[in-house]
Amino acid sequence: MAMPVWIADSKERLLYFNEPAEVILGLRFDEAPEITLEEIPDYFSLTTEDGTPLSWLAPGTNTP
Repeated sequence: MAMPVWIADSKERLLYFNEPAEVILGLRFDEAPEITLEEIPDYFSLTTEDGTPLSWLAPGTNTP
């Protein structure tokens, strides 16, 4: 299994994401609108196997 990867600039805009990340986001990179890191949760959510929501932010911060 390949690892999903996305790359963002200093303004938190996605510059690139690979094919495994396309599956998670539900978007092809070459067809995606401009997306910011803040908008990523609009495309998918993180949960445990039992459906409990997980935060994608670093603990105690507003930073991914």
